[in-house]
Amino acid sequence: MTGGGFQTGGVYIPQQIPTDWVDRTQSHIVVTINYRLNIFGFPNAQGLKDTEQNLGILDQRAALEWVHANIASFGGDPNRIVQWGHSAGSESVDLHAYAYYKDPLVYGYFMQSGVAPNSIQKPVDQSNFTFVAQHFGCDFPCDGYAELDCMRRVPFPWIEDFIGQYQDNGTTPALTFSTVVDEKIFFSNYPARAAAGLLSRKPAIIGNAANEESSLYPWPVNNVTAGPYEPAVYALDLSIWMCPTLNATSLRNALNIPVYRYQTAGRFPNLNPLAWLGSYHASDLPTFFGTYDIDMGLGNYTAFEAEVSRTQQDYIYSFLQDPYNGPEKIGWYPLNASAPEVGKVIRFGADGIAAQAVDAVEIDGPCRGIGTYNMYP
Repeated sequence: MTGGGFQTGGVYIPQQIPTDWVDRTQSHIVVTINYRLNIFGFPNAQGLKDTEQNLGILDQRAALEWVHANIASFGGDPNRIVQWGHSAGSESVDLHAYAYYKDPLVYGYFMQSGVAPNSIQKPVDQSNFTFVAQHFGCDFPCDGYAELDCMRRVPFPWIEDFIGQYQDNGTTPALTFSTVVDEKIFFSNYPARAAAGLLSRKPAIIGNAANEESSLYPWPVNNVTAGPYEPAVYALDLSIWMCPTLNATSLRNALNIPVYRYQTAGRFPNLNPLAWLGSYHASDLPTFFGTYDIDMGLGNYTAFEAEVSRTQQDYIYSFLQDPYNGPEKIGWYPLNASAPEVGKVIRFGADGIAAQAVDAVEIDGPCRGIGTYNMYP
C-alpha cells in the first residue's frame, strides 16, 4: 500500500513499479491498490456513522479480500499473502493487524517506515469537513445529514481543487483529513489493545531509513546545502520513527510474534542530491523495488547500488517464502526488543556492505536512554 500521509498517493508511482523484482524471482506477485484519500477517504463528517469515517482503510480491506478471493486465478496462493506498505501505507498495515486480528487474511506483514500510533489518540472534531461544506454553500450547522447530502451533490473535482489549493498555499489553520478514532478500524489506545492480545499473531518485518526526517523537516530555501536544523531532525527521527518502531517490536515480542528488523542506510549519488539528506524517508523505495535506475537527472546509479537493491529484495523474498523460517536461512533472526544489547538488525547499504547484522542497541539504544543515534551510519 502506497504512502502519502493519507493525503496523496496512487498505484502509478514510477519508483514503486515492481517489474524488476518480479522478473528476478519469477515466483511472486505484487499487487498495488488505490484507496480513497484526504476528505474522500477520511471525511470525519457529522452525517456519517463512526464506522464510516475511515473509508480509506475500509477500501484497503476490500482490496485485500478481493486479492484473497481471486489471486489464485493469477497464479498466486491466497494462503501466502504478505501485506506491505510504506509510510502511511505502512501504518495502515499495522492498523489492519489490530482491526482484523481475528481474520487477517495474510500470513505476514511488511511495515516500511510506519507503525500504528504508540500514544493515546483523541477524537478529532469535525470542523474541517464543515469548513469545506460551508465553502460550497452546504451550511447546515445543526444537521449533519443535510450537510453530508449537500456535499454529495458537489462535483468531486471542485472539492479536490479547493482542498488542494488551500493545502498547497499553506493557509492556516491547516486543513487536514486523516484517520479518525472509531474504536473499530482506528483505535484510541494501541498499546492497551496489544496488551489485551487484540493483535494478529502473524510475523512481521518492521524497518526504517536511517534518517527518515531529513527530507520532511523544513530547511532554509536560501541555503539548501546547509540543510535543516539537525538537532530537531534528530529528535523527530527518534520520536516519530525509531522509537515507535521499537515500541511496535516490543508489543509483538510480548505476544511471542516474530519481528524481523532492518535499517536502510545507503546514500547513492543518483538518489541523494544533498549530503545531509542521508538515507531519507522513501529513498529506499527505488532499491526495494529495483527502480534505482530511473533517470532523476542526478547521474547514473552505481554497481554497489544495484547490489544493495538485489540484496534487499532477497531478504524480503526470504520472508515472502516462509515468514517463520525463511529469513533465518540467510542469517536474519527475529529481534527480541527486550535485549537490544544482543539482538541484531540488518543494515542495508552502509560502509560499502550490501547487508550486515548490527547490534540493535545502535538503533534502539537512544529510545532506552543508551547512547546516541547515528543518522548517517
